[in-house]
Amino acid sequence: MKHLKFIVLIACLFALHMQAAESFLNKYPQLTNIQTMYIETFDGGDITSKDVYKLCRIYLVSDTGTIKFDSVSIRGRGNASWDFPKKPYRIKFQNKVKLLGKGFANAKNWVLLSNGLEKLLFRNGLIQYVGGLFGLPFTPACRFIDFYLNGNYRGTYQITDQVEIRKKRIDIDEQDTVVTNPNTDISGGYFLEVDGYTDAENYFQSSLGTNIRIHSPEPGIANSKQLAYIKDHVNKFEAALESSNYTDPNKGYKQYMDTTTFLGWYLSSEVGTNGDIFWSIYFYKKKADDHLYFGPLWDFDLGFNNDNRRGDLTYKLMANVNFGGGYFRNWFDRIATDPWFKEATYRHFHALYANGRLDSLMLHYVDSVSTQIDASQKQNYKIWSISAQTHLETHLFSTYSEYVNDIKSYIVEHNKYMDDQFAMRCPMSFKVDDQYYYRIVNKGCSSYLIGLTDSTTNMTNACLRGEKDTQLAQQWVFKPVGGNYMLLNARTGKAITDAGTTSKSTITVEPADSTKQSQLWQLISRGGKYFNIKNVFNGHIITNYNSLCYELNSINGYASSNMDLNDNRMWFAVPVLKIEKIPSAISLAQAGIEYGLDYNPQSKQLHFVAANLSELVFKASIYNLNGICLGTFRADDAFDASILPNGTYIVSWQFAGKSHSTKFLKN
Repeated sequence: MKHLKFIVLIACLFALHMQAAESFLNKYPQLTNIQTMYIETFDGGDITSKDVYKLCRIYLVSDTGTIKFDSVSIRGRGNASWDFPKKPYRIKFQNKVKLLGKGFANAKNWVLLSNGLEKLLFRNGLIQYVGGLFGLPFTPACRFIDFYLNGNYRGTYQITDQVEIRKKRIDIDEQDTVVTNPNTDISGGYFLEVDGYTDAENYFQSSLGTNIRIHSPEPGIANSKQLAYIKDHVNKFEAALESSNYTDPNKGYKQYMDTTTFLGWYLSSEVGTNGDIFWSIYFYKKKADDHLYFGPLWDFDLGFNNDNRRGDLTYKLMANVNFGGGYFRNWFDRIATDPWFKEATYRHFHALYANGRLDSLMLHYVDSVSTQIDASQKQNYKIWSISAQTHLETHLFSTYSEYVNDIKSYIVEHNKYMDDQFAMRCPMSFKVDDQYYYRIVNKGCSSYLIGLTDSTTNMTNACLRGEKDTQLAQQWVFKPVGGNYMLLNARTGKAITDAGTTSKSTITVEPADSTKQSQLWQLISRGGKYFNIKNVFNGHIITNYNSLCYELNSINGYASSNMDLNDNRMWFAVPVLKIEKIPSAISLAQAGIEYGLDYNPQSKQLHFVAANLSELVFKASIYNLNGICLGTFRADDAFDASILPNGTYIVSWQFAGKSHSTKFLKN
């Protein structure tokens, strides 16, 4: 009898548990296929302040179950976005949490973006993706959720990182304690912002009148010595920028500016038509490093052609739009006059844009995310209007799919416009560098270039080939001979030749002989990056036959005429770092070199070698030929290259205040 009573008791307890579980699920269901977040304030009241936190509970519901967080703090956030009905929030946990799981930051502070000023709901996510494509080291996380506040559904939101110094965020050394020891290294890290919303609490004005807000060290931590240091450092950058030799890579502003992150920030801002491009810019300084690094990207609700104050931006560059005021223009306008900037913006952009890579990657993101949040956006637009003017939207539609199609069309058109504009600004100048090969690309067929029909015979024809990044048969050496050039194939060493004696000739590739005028060429500038390739022997112009963009289409020499300005007669050169054999540790030691890079094909380990590895405190980054960062490693450690497919990669690092890079071939 006792056993029966026990069994009955257990059954009752189980039934009560199941009833409670069912009640819980009914109260906190997962609304759609993405996570649902429920926030309940302890006092049951709304969030009305951007300054004062309230305590709350959070329930995060997904297919795998429900996670509860208790005693979390929440407040409002944002500038203009806080004044709109769909509000953004800042949440702060008592202890660090991996809110987004493995691979993301372990932190107390997180942000809930409402994305309420744009109808796609994912412009901020798209810009973070673009920033990663252009090599920015930190792009805030992006995860979409359905959001409830005190039982009221508020729509589709985005969980993202609080922008701060922290691992998986801005990963630099932080001065997180009050510095009292006069011998403490205060050279970093600093997290700063050129800020149009600057308050008087923790900022300074530079020598050029640029308002700089100091986010880290925070007020109460930063002392007068630290504030004086970072102000003085920014002023040194500005003095170098304003100097007469500002374009000198060692004496000018580049000694204080990281050019890779600057280009990544600028190009991403142009791709995303960021209306705040000169209004609010994050940048930071590392310890024992004089360079200012740019990023992360933030606040693109009005990006991607979503700001009607400046009209349709599809065919505009943001650097040319008059924003009024000073701020970052004090720096940018000067940098933009540097010939390096004109060349670098084109090369950096075109490396990702060529062969439709940038378009396809961005379009894939749009398709992927719009599909992922499709059920969520339908719920969102049950409480928010999809067609009413919320803020400054350039285009309004009645269906979500129309917004998706609109941004896809914009991406294709705007990226093409950018590539053309950067190309026209890029000077046609060949400062021939031994570390480069060149692809010779046809203007009319921008993904086709001069290659070989066959690289195994002694004499062969040159022809049009589809661009392949790693094929040496499509890369050429510009070898100066007097005031002319020989064009030597990187794979065979043979020279492009035109020995024709009629008005039309066949372009061949023959064993190199600098005494033959038929192998000598002049480069005739046609504006921007474009040029004709004119033969010294017969005056013929290398021409893509009939402008046909076909694999193996013939390349001929035609007599120079007024047709030389046609696209099929104009070419441009894209520099490619040579693939150098990485020396072994033994050969480095014998040569007395301070340090070097070595690859072990047996262990698949890529690592630096030096007499004292502990002196190598920098980090190196591995990029593919699309400019996408695939990983980083400390110079006193190693990188496991077994995870990489066979192919060509770029390794870059900074040492002794200079940037270095080399190509690495894994096979």
